[in-house]
Amino acid sequence: MRPVLFFAALVASGAAFAADNIPPADEAAAIAELRAAADAANAHDAQRWAFTLAYEDLTAKGGKTFKVRFDPRLAPGARWKAIEPAESALSKDERKALKKMSENDDADEALVYDDLDEAIGDAALLSLSGGDALFRISIDDPEMTQDMRAALVATARLDRAGDHVSSIEVRSTKPFKPAAIAKIEKMRQLQRYAPVGPGGVVLLVASESEAEGKAMFKSFSSKTRIAYSDFEAVDAPPRAKAE
Repeated sequence: MRPVLFFAALVASGAAFAADNIPPADEAAAIAELRAAADAANAHDAQRWAFTLAYEDLTAKGGKTFKVRFDPRLAPGARWKAIEPAESALSKDERKALKKMSENDDADEALVYDDLDEAIGDAALLSLSGGDALFRISIDDPEMTQDMRAALVATARLDRAGDHVSSIEVRSTKPFKPAAIAKIEKMRQLQRYAPVGPGGVVLLVASESEAEGKAMFKSFSSKTRIAYSDFEAVDAPPRAKAE
């Protein structure tokens, strides 16, 4: 049985078809389009990108925004630079967060459908319309516990006219424990993709995350939004290979 959370997506449009009513040939064509979109994106996987990231903490009172720039042409460990506010104006905890971020020398790797080709191996079509197709995809993360896998559902939305995946969403369907001292009551992460720059390479342009739960016997709630912009294709050393 499909999770209830997808019901709205399945019936949102009178022109859309629920998966049970889609002709097999149309379903096969949609899945082929999804795989072609992933292949087209992966063709640019080795390209290095400089980009600006604007992080907005929607949990903080009044909201708080940080803007940083990543450039793979810079030396390892120094590829992230604070733009606004300047690093000198950051608090101790904010400087610590920037230092932690600076450990990621290959941050541009996630701009191109992070591991989507693996996640769509057993993709299942949930709904289909003239402009969009919604798929359930697998969550391929070896660090996840079985409890987490059972609680999370992932979907990918294909823009059929634009020949690209426009969004990937991961959402919890029930509470789960990512660790012995923590419990997530609910969570959602949405990543949006769009053609950018010359040639229309499809890259990550926005990400939204929200979660509620308890950790160390204290309740917490978090909501963040990230925007990616000012993309620049650059000549830089290849990314380090994952071990």
